Amino acid sequence: MPCPGAFAHRSGFSHRLSRVPLVPRYSGTPRCLHHGKPSQAQFAIRRVPHNLKLESTEDKRQIAAKAIQERITRLQHTSTDVDSLNRLSLTGLALLPADYHNPYYFETWIKKLAALKSPDSASQVLEIMYERGIQPNVRQLNALIGAWFRVKGEEDSIKAERIARAMIYRRAALSRRRDGDEDTRPALLALPSLPMKTEEGKYIQRFLRRTLPPASPRTYLYLIKFCLKRGRWREVARYRRLLLRAGFPISTKLSNSLVFAEMYNKRYKRAWIKYRNMAAPNRHPAVEPPDLFTHTMLWQCCKYFLDTTKPSFMERFPPPRRLMLELLSWFRGLTGRSRQRAIRDLQREHAKEKFFPLVAQCFSRASDLPGLLVALYIMGTHLGIAPSKGIANVAVGMVAYIGLPSRTPKMRRITRQTAVYKQRVTKLAAALQAERDRRKQVVYDVATGENKEVEADRVELEAVSEILRLVMSRKADPTTVQSAVDQAKAEMGLGEHLDG
Repeated sequence: MPCPGAFAHRSGFSHRLSRVPLVPRYSGTPRCLHHGKPSQAQFAIRRVPHNLKLESTEDKRQIAAKAIQERITRLQHTSTDVDSLNRLSLTGLALLPADYHNPYYFETWIKKLAALKSPDSASQVLEIMYERGIQPNVRQLNALIGAWFRVKGEEDSIKAERIARAMIYRRAALSRRRDGDEDTRPALLALPSLPMKTEEGKYIQRFLRRTLPPASPRTYLYLIKFCLKRGRWREVARYRRLLLRAGFPISTKLSNSLVFAEMYNKRYKRAWIKYRNMAAPNRHPAVEPPDLFTHTMLWQCCKYFLDTTKPSFMERFPPPRRLMLELLSWFRGLTGRSRQRAIRDLQREHAKEKFFPLVAQCFSRASDLPGLLVALYIMGTHLGIAPSKGIANVAVGMVAYIGLPSRTPKMRRITRQTAVYKQRVTKLAAALQAERDRRKQVVYDVATGENKEVEADRVELEAVSEILRLVMSRKADPTTVQSAVDQAKAEMGLGEHLDG
């Protein structure tokens, strides 16, 4: 049976309950109706204002409001057309006293409907606000834009893009007026506003045009992400310039989205250039510095680049040693709360399980055992993240690829089936376990209580380092190995001596 409309549902509920539903009765109703009914049904319940629950001591305005509500309810029962029903209800809500015009209530209403993935219902709430003479703020519009983009429908994306463009145009006009630029024609050409005609060619009357607030940084972020997914790079650059001209900072989240888009499109050199624009000492004052997620994406780019690039083109992306130098320099430059937040993020188990194998894969793809040895010590002693037992096994397993045909994922799948690789993994795992047991026996004899956990992490780090030194010493003498390690230390910005 087709849904007769939002207020038809509300009329039925009011008629059955014989009074205005209380908050506990209908607060959970939209969530129940969301799965089995149209969006008009859930909108019908939420359109009942919370503030219609009258106090016991009624004055003249409250009596008038109750009379209007009863009259509207009776008229709704006699209306069968959806348009007339909505028009009638909007007229009744507009006649309520000004005390009932609560913008904070509308904001929570819009956010809840957006969370229920019903942006069309949230847009009707905005229409009620305009009818009541309440100007929506930028937070409410951003919630609606984000909900439309998350639906991922073509029509919904077009609606969100048009509203976001109009808000950005408003902000650009204010920026030009603030800077004293009287010629606003370039802004009009660069960023058109909403059309003055509908898709059917009907002219939109002036009283039906809605004034939108100026855009906030989140509005730019939504629109830039949408353009990145569509591959519209020129528009991304234009919105970024408008964001800077408006006086807003380029947040780390926005810059990370640009780096991720370049990585997703396999343009690793451009991703590195965008990172350098973030981390350069002489960068724009409005550009925020990178964070841990930025460096994680750089290591992902390095891994993909080493997987898919021929050896003759390796100079197009920095080697793993340069990335480790950038990571250590970034960490040393942090102070205060930023440093504490970075340490907390690095010491999470999820970060350890993701970051350690990623670094081991990059150095093993590059066949750089001295660099991997120094990188393990940097992460263990400077960044405070030591490898666990499982992560150490993964790192040693990556070393087994060195010297075998493993340039591409297909080659590695084939190599994993060969007897040579299996024999290498078995030998390395046995040697790692023997070294681990030997060091644990020595450490646990003197360590007690809480120190055992700290010592266990140090044992894993030292065991992996010893295995790496043994593998390197099989091809070169100890003096050559130590010189290679010292060179890796110098390239990664580490000055102190590494003991085995």
